[in-house]
Amino acid sequence: MKDKKLLVIAGVILLSAIWKIAVVLTTPKVTETEVPTPAAPAVAPLVAPAPPDARARELYSAARTAPAAKPTASPDADPACTDLWSKVQELDLDKNFHGGPNPEKPFPTAGACQVTPPALKAAHDQFNTYCGNMPNLKTPEQWAMAAPQCQAAALLYRARIADWNTRDVPLKDLTDPKILADKLMAKFTDNPAQAAEVAERLLEVDPKLDFAAKAAAMSRFMDAQGMPAGKDADARFDKAMDNVGKMERANRENGKSSADTDELKLLILQRRNPANPQLFRDEAVRLFETKPGLWVGPYYAAWAEHLMGNKEKTTEWLSRCSGDARCRQSSGLLQSGETNAFQSHVTFGLNPLQQ
Repeated sequence: MKDKKLLVIAGVILLSAIWKIAVVLTTPKVTETEVPTPAAPAVAPLVAPAPPDARARELYSAARTAPAAKPTASPDADPACTDLWSKVQELDLDKNFHGGPNPEKPFPTAGACQVTPPALKAAHDQFNTYCGNMPNLKTPEQWAMAAPQCQAAALLYRARIADWNTRDVPLKDLTDPKILADKLMAKFTDNPAQAAEVAERLLEVDPKLDFAAKAAAMSRFMDAQGMPAGKDADARFDKAMDNVGKMERANRENGKSSADTDELKLLILQRRNPANPQLFRDEAVRLFETKPGLWVGPYYAAWAEHLMGNKEKTTEWLSRCSGDARCRQSSGLLQSGETNAFQSHVTFGLNPLQQ
């Protein structure tokens, strides 16, 4: 494993129907791991999830009824499976999981769908595991216990189905943001480059979708992390930075503000120039001068000074953000002699269906 690969995708977390991606960056060295499909629910989250975004919640909860969501004719598609896929796509992932069982509208199950395409098998099996018993639940209490895990499994299965059904459709021809949101979820953990393309197309369809802009920035950033230094990596870092700008514009249009945009800019600069901490140190100082109340500037200035071996300046910068828990933690770690005293968490939640 090369030291340049500084990215750790810490996991896809299944908890109360929350799919969450966390990127954890440390210094001076971290490792790279693959993102597994979770084998079981109820894994504790790495960080507290952000409040749900209303537009993202609408996109991910609504039933899929657009033509692009309908099963495509394929010689390897079992009719029993295409029927199941249609029923899964017709679920409202908000309404259909509240209020207990509904005898008038039975919950879809795998039934006769036994042979699925390889691209869908893992999600199909997980859906069967966590949703297979839903039609047998009789009381609201039983439903409430099983619904969160089933909702998360249905969310991912639906995403995989949408991606499979539109596998031969050029992105430029897709205009339904719900289908694009599903394709984004399906590709985010598997292929950062393709995920970025989907997120950027979703942003073209609806420029106000700040979560799409963040997904695009994060995907381009992860894609660049896996490249050797050079023109190809630089081009990906450039696209990541461009998408951070789109995040800022979307946030402004939605009346939001986020420290993530400032932190991502510094992370991109840091990872693009790992041998020159002075570059992101200068940018962190400029950020502090324009936003003196934000912890990001002092924290990253301290991080850069630490990498350059300037102990006094490291301590001085950390003292300027002592109100932030991360600054206090890094200060304490340095005092105890820890060399890996700095880390950044940039989180991205793909499922806003949390309550």
